[in-house]
Amino acid sequence: MFTNIHNQVLKVVIGISAVGLVFGSLPTNANAFESRGNTSSAKWAYQSPGVASNGSTVIYANPGDILRFSLKIQNTSKTDVFYNAGQLADEPYPYVGAHELRVGATNDVVYANIFDFSYPGAFGENNNRFATFTNGMAVFPGKFLDFNWELKVRPDITNGNYRYAVGVVQEYDAWLGDLPGPGAGGPNNNLGGRSGGTIFWDIVIGGSTGVLQTLTNSYIGISISYPQPYEAHSTGMLDMPATSNEIQIYKNTATGDFASVLRVYDDTIGNNDEFSNYSLAEWANAFWQFNDSRGYTASSLAATTLVGRTAYAFNVTGGLRIQQRGSGWALSEGIIYKVYLIYNNVGQKIIVYHTLNKPELEQIVTTLKFI
Repeated sequence: MFTNIHNQVLKVVIGISAVGLVFGSLPTNANAFESRGNTSSAKWAYQSPGVASNGSTVIYANPGDILRFSLKIQNTSKTDVFYNAGQLADEPYPYVGAHELRVGATNDVVYANIFDFSYPGAFGENNNRFATFTNGMAVFPGKFLDFNWELKVRPDITNGNYRYAVGVVQEYDAWLGDLPGPGAGGPNNNLGGRSGGTIFWDIVIGGSTGVLQTLTNSYIGISISYPQPYEAHSTGMLDMPATSNEIQIYKNTATGDFASVLRVYDDTIGNNDEFSNYSLAEWANAFWQFNDSRGYTASSLAATTLVGRTAYAFNVTGGLRIQQRGSGWALSEGIIYKVYLIYNNVGQKIIVYHTLNKPELEQIVTTLKFI
């Protein structure tokens, strides 16, 4: 159904950081095509929509929706340099486009059932290439590249769940992460190759879960969207999630599904803020140390990004405490929660946490916007 790409490929503009391929010096024209083999390696760094963790990310969509994707990878090659398409010399027909770095489908049949090929977007000649590293600085070992592309859901698609899997390919050379590439499958070459399936989105089409509701909270300064049957609530006598300093989002059940919960909390209360002069990093470290010292099982604190801005994160089991008042939440025993510490637009300290490994909650987090 699909054949190797050749001739012209529709190219998608890539982000400011670049990724290409490596090879000590720029290639020169040759009369015959020469494969460079499987010598490069790269590491997954981030994908969107989704949170900064490699794995399943749920997207709720409807027929005809336009979905926007991004993928960040790091060049982990020992010496290979990734060059953009404009820096690579053309190979003879039918190998035009050889050696260019692209995002491509790793499951053609499934993806072909999801997206509309007639939509003017990131499809190559054979409809299975989505983004090409076309311009930007050469990417040396240790540097990063962003791919960005958009696709349209088929208007006639049947409601259901679909997995959209991609990989990064060096055309006519190798899929990064394939054996016998350098360290394939290891932490520094984990893109999964052609069949590994480590980069994917689970797309839920139609049904009640495809309808998103948006909550805007003026107190915390955020908006966040969530599908049915999730609902937004606040604590206290009055359930006013639009104005409370705390929002809980969980499934609407008789008792509330607190084992699958997302909570957004403003940790800055009036002038009683003992961390008022702390930087984000200092506050995050103090917050983490306090929780770790309380006997909870907390992972190491790490810098990350959340919805495009700097944040700090750790995982915790058993409970979460707010240092300045000694209060906090007793979390479900034995369940691991992901905790983010971040500032809003006016520098207030925001705590975001959710049950780990819950794709629906991870998707809800990606809708968070600071206003």
